[in-house]
Amino acid sequence: MILCLCKDGKLCKRKHNLVAVINGGAEVIRGICENITLNGSLSYDPETGDNMGMSFTWRYGSIPTNNYSSLQLLEQGSFTSVNLSAMQNEGLSFGRATTVNANVTNDNETIIVNLTVAKDYRTASVIQIVHLVKGYPPKIYQRCLINCRQKVIPSVKLSIESICQGSQCSNITSYRWILYEENPCDQIVRKRRNYLKLMASTPLDSKRIVIKDKSLIGGKNYRLTVLVRTTDDFMGMSAFEFSAALPPSGGTCTIEPASGIALTTYFNLSCSNWTNYSIPLSYQFRYRLHNGLTSVVYHGLNNSVVSQLPSGDMSHNFTLNFTVTVTDSNGASTTYVDLSVQVRLFKHITSEVIGSHLNDLIKLDDLHRAVQVANTLLQAISRESTLAHSEIAKNKELIVEKIAAFQVKNLPDLLESSSVLGSALEDEDTVSLQSLVFSLSAIDWMTSLLMSKAQAKNITEIPLIRKAAENLFSSLNNMLKAGAVFASENSDSIQASGARFVR
Repeated sequence: MILCLCKDGKLCKRKHNLVAVINGGAEVIRGICENITLNGSLSYDPETGDNMGMSFTWRYGSIPTNNYSSLQLLEQGSFTSVNLSAMQNEGLSFGRATTVNANVTNDNETIIVNLTVAKDYRTASVIQIVHLVKGYPPKIYQRCLINCRQKVIPSVKLSIESICQGSQCSNITSYRWILYEENPCDQIVRKRRNYLKLMASTPLDSKRIVIKDKSLIGGKNYRLTVLVRTTDDFMGMSAFEFSAALPPSGGTCTIEPASGIALTTYFNLSCSNWTNYSIPLSYQFRYRLHNGLTSVVYHGLNNSVVSQLPSGDMSHNFTLNFTVTVTDSNGASTTYVDLSVQVRLFKHITSEVIGSHLNDLIKLDDLHRAVQVANTLLQAISRESTLAHSEIAKNKELIVEKIAAFQVKNLPDLLESSSVLGSALEDEDTVSLQSLVFSLSAIDWMTSLLMSKAQAKNITEIPLIRKAAENLFSSLNNMLKAGAVFASENSDSIQASGARFVR
């Protein structure tokens, strides 16, 4: 279900639209000497993730050559969308797949196929253009690897690979990728974009193409075509039509009050006036510590949150910089970065005050609150000049033990926990062996979680995956440095220490 605006202006729920798909894409080349198989099994209902209960209706027929751009014109620079009213010799069939006898047609003729899928009150349609040529051209398909939702997210790279079927596949000598963009002044005409080479991180003559993140424009309609040629001069093609999602826009975000005291002042972080057709919107409030590590205050559907905060960067007048990401239901996001607040440490930093906060930390059973206290304590410990190295190491050990004990269930949890571990391990001279043991176990678990999230290829999580990877890399780097220092300072018992560390 998705939220939408009803006629009375209120929010209401409705089912997602069906998605109709014909294997091969919007345009293909097939041989006149073989039957044409039309397959709609990739169509699906987003509510269930499959096509169970959906009906499939196929309509197909030929169109005059003057009704559609030729393949030569397609290669050169533009094409015109097909006119369905020009369809002749119509045929009708039903089912997920059907077969058209190409022998009844002429070579160099074009067939238009229209698939309509239906379920309950919902319907969806898609068109495929089939160019008929002599012989047995390779059957080319496109398979999406990354950014494969119904709408492509501009802030995430798009990865597509070509797949070939048929006896000619081993004879392919060249690939060529072409991108077309809809003309806003004439929506039936699509123009070739000559800057695809700058947009892609892969050669345009390779089997796979990767279009860089932030290269596509939100709200635009595109067609990505791959053309192949064989040693026998057969040509194959597949065209993938898609829309780039339009991210949320028009809003602002604020933090009030503008300054306060760590672990004492309650700050109100809020966003307003963000609009988008694909609702609901989700909000993520992240802050950056003085050492570059990232942590999260809130991630969810609420556009505001009241929270205490850790202290800011002492070298920049205790400034704590925030990044807010607003994301729609498709995964398209906008990042709001012009947000900062001054969060000072508590006034009197003594070993007794630090000890009191440590006792409070040990009693906490909420990860979010524990991270705020832990990051503030780590800054306070670094400022307290009367503390001996051994006492600092012991305090850090208590902090690391507490944070490592929390179960990390998701990426926001991972960011919060790793921000503490990375900070606690930063000064290798004040890291105990036990802190290394606690950290190793926690980082190992978080690395496994990060890998599973990355392999899932959920594009809405990619920004968090990147930040989590940065945090884990920094934490692991600090841990290795601290381990090296500890080993060098305890060379007499290095074998015993190493055995304990490995365990």
